[in-house]
Amino acid sequence: MMADIDELRQRAAAFMRQPAPDAAALETPPPRFTPFRIEDSIRARELTDRLIALAEGEGEEAGLQAALDEADRAAQAEGLDLAKFALLAFSIHHPRGRRLPVESLEQRAPEKVLPSAGPAAAAEDPESRLSWYREDPKANEHHEHWHVVYRTSGIPGTNPPRAKDRQGELFFYMHQQMLARYDTERIAVQLERVKRLDDYGVPIEEGYDPTPLNPVFGDVPYSPRQPGLTMADLDRADFGPPPLRYAVAQHRTIAQRVLDAAQRPSLEKPDGTTVAVDADVLGDIEEPSVDSVDLRFFGNHHGMGHLLLACIDDPTGATPPGVMIDPATAIRDPVFYRWHKHVDDIGSGWLGRQAPHDFSDGPDVVIREGTQPNASPDVILCFKDAIPGSANPGFDGAAFGEQAFGGANWSAPPPDGLTTDELQTMMLQRAIPLPGDSTVDVTYLDQREFVYFLRVENRRPQAQRVTVRIFLVAHDFADDRQMWIELDKFQHTLPASGRTVIYRPAALSSVIRKPAVKPPGPLADPSPDPDDEENYCDCGWPYNLLLPRGTRDGMAFRLLVMLTDWTKDEVPGDTHCGSMSFCGAKDRYPDRRGMGYPFDRPFPAGRSIAQTIAARDNMATRDVTIRWVDP
Repeated sequence: MMADIDELRQRAAAFMRQPAPDAAALETPPPRFTPFRIEDSIRARELTDRLIALAEGEGEEAGLQAALDEADRAAQAEGLDLAKFALLAFSIHHPRGRRLPVESLEQRAPEKVLPSAGPAAAAEDPESRLSWYREDPKANEHHEHWHVVYRTSGIPGTNPPRAKDRQGELFFYMHQQMLARYDTERIAVQLERVKRLDDYGVPIEEGYDPTPLNPVFGDVPYSPRQPGLTMADLDRADFGPPPLRYAVAQHRTIAQRVLDAAQRPSLEKPDGTTVAVDADVLGDIEEPSVDSVDLRFFGNHHGMGHLLLACIDDPTGATPPGVMIDPATAIRDPVFYRWHKHVDDIGSGWLGRQAPHDFSDGPDVVIREGTQPNASPDVILCFKDAIPGSANPGFDGAAFGEQAFGGANWSAPPPDGLTTDELQTMMLQRAIPLPGDSTVDVTYLDQREFVYFLRVENRRPQAQRVTVRIFLVAHDFADDRQMWIELDKFQHTLPASGRTVIYRPAALSSVIRKPAVKPPGPLADPSPDPDDEENYCDCGWPYNLLLPRGTRDGMAFRLLVMLTDWTKDEVPGDTHCGSMSFCGAKDRYPDRRGMGYPFDRPFPAGRSIAQTIAARDNMATRDVTIRWVDP
């Protein structure tokens, strides 16, 4: 009997929610699966391609039913984790697959987002001061979703397989931004910045125990990583096929090859052709994709580092690996950031050796820097709840901005109580439903909603289309370009020869998952419309973590607003969807400039970042405070 679409959607959700079988109770346990391993990623792509072929081979409901039948078969024969990953990719990438729901991580696998018990006191393990951040369910869901969209084995259904546009560059940039955010949070709790893990023979001081505070699921699906362990050769038969065999010495060799590649102007492919080295080429080597210059030679440095660390407690046994095996849990472990600081050396090292931008191609606009340094009167912040009428559905923020800050008020002091020099964050709690009608409380960061009003003067007699780029940095690290956090990037048209007040709610940020919701729980059930791209648009940084937490006393930060020429930035034909900065678009990354511009390369010699910004009319900064307040 043919199932209707509602029944198929319920079946897909139930498939993704089913718990892993007890391996000890199985006569022949399925091999372990991880997308960080090239062989496993290829197996998952092959299964996803079979699901696509089945879905396209019949009518829509019949095709989806055939695809789900194949997922059930694969779960029995090849392993549930592999089948789930393949079905998730099918549901995200394929037009018919998008008729199936992609539930949130906390709905599909609540056992992966449970808060860990941690030590009795932070003094026993200083890293536990940031457990709330690393274990944030939405941050982990973002990392999982990113690695499903940007796959080692290429876009599902493509023949021959190909990577997404600028995938290697985005691998470096997205993870570099995660490092900048994490380092900023560490500074706020008096921890040193992340130390790169580049010596594979040194014991790793910090450990991580994912044992949940509320062990409602019985056995923990991931083993703890004990402190003081050192990477060791892997020889595990529970992975496969083939078995997981990998030596630390081999890993050192691969690392050196990738680092050497970053020093060369070009690389030779196996067919004898050459390719110029850039951030994208290096990213496709470090996080190997089907576009890798030479997969056999350069191997899988990033992914095998994950596996060496995931299996560090039991490199030759069969106990469950640690959280580093799974993109849905890897960022919970402090070692993830140490590993990625090392990985980032390849991309950031190459970028740091490139010629500085000269910034001469900026649009003919003025955004005032102010009479005092880093105090632009044209970068205006307001709490949303302090703006009269902003809660009304028909509120016109642009009109309000022109009235309050434009025209005769262009240089006037703002009305009392309307603007703010301080942004506010707070720690809140929400309940995550668990099987059996129980719940578990999760502590999470959120911010008081705010908006930008940006005053810009167009000095040309024609309208200008500009890209507005907004960044934030901890004040004491403002001259470290790798510490600047991207907050937003959007296009705006300035009228000819005029002054404009741009209204931009933070909830529209280009780095976050859409739509931005409070509290950060599961979104409404996705539409079954086959043309709906919602599942793909789920990619993006969580809105609740848009701002760093700051401190109780208030932590000093600096905002940069930069306008660039949209005609030089625009990528024709890009499809806007999801997080433009962290996830690109459907087909092409929607910005011609280097990711993270203007902080992707060194600033001109002899000038600090602040001096460079102050000398340009299309850039302005202002100092702000972020204060952690009680809700």
